[in-house]
Amino acid sequence: MFSERFKSIGSIVDIGCDHGLLSLALACTKCFDKVIGVDVSSTALENGAHKFHYKILDSMEMERESKSLDPLSSNNDKQENIFPVEFRTGDGLNILKVGEADGICIAGMGVGTMLDVLLREANDKGLGFEKKHTMSQLDHLGSQMLILQPTNSRPRNLMRLYKTLQELGWELVDEEIDYISSRWYITSAFEKKDIGNNSMKKGLPLRMPGDAMISSKADLFKKQNHEYNRYVDHHISWIKMELEQKKESIDENDIEWLHSNQKLQ
Repeated sequence: MFSERFKSIGSIVDIGCDHGLLSLALACTKCFDKVIGVDVSSTALENGAHKFHYKILDSMEMERESKSLDPLSSNNDKQENIFPVEFRTGDGLNILKVGEADGICIAGMGVGTMLDVLLREANDKGLGFEKKHTMSQLDHLGSQMLILQPTNSRPRNLMRLYKTLQELGWELVDEEIDYISSRWYITSAFEKKDIGNNSMKKGLPLRMPGDAMISSKADLFKKQNHEYNRYVDHHISWIKMELEQKKESIDENDIEWLHSNQKLQ
């Protein structure tokens, strides 16, 4: 997924990696010089990520031996070069150093938690700060790409995510949609742009959820067209029902998304 985008970055960090399956999958793509999985739970890393990592290294060594190649060295540096992934215990981005995270991947979090991780102030000593600064940890790290998959893809949540990031100079460049276990998941890619050229600052239209699928990946969108239309139809019906019932929970982001998609129909 997004393999062409990955070619522009050397390192990627999987935040909230849990048992490390996504981190390991990213390393298996061989698109990156380094993959770092970060999770606040050392137990999850010890019981999952590290064990899976060792199993993969053992499997690789057995394969090399079966082909009469030199076995993997016990030296950690050599192993990392062959399968470049490591795991760290930490809360969000504060365990990282400048230059370690060209790209940041976050999946399995709600939008609120996701934004808190990304926009937290760079005031942690691990980043070299002794006192509060207005710069976010994300800006301090100098990351250039975000790959995000919120747990809840309801329009109001995606609108909040997309608006916030675009206001900060992140441009929506790619999207994919999947329907798994009766839920839709939209994965979005953002690239860092010059804040001075930010489209929202210039008064240009906000890129809405779904825009990148429709406009920039025609071949893929044809395959996903049916699923995306199901997503749109479902949520239009849902929001209209809430409007008719005059529910207090109606969110202005839902309304904005509704109006935008009704114009397209």
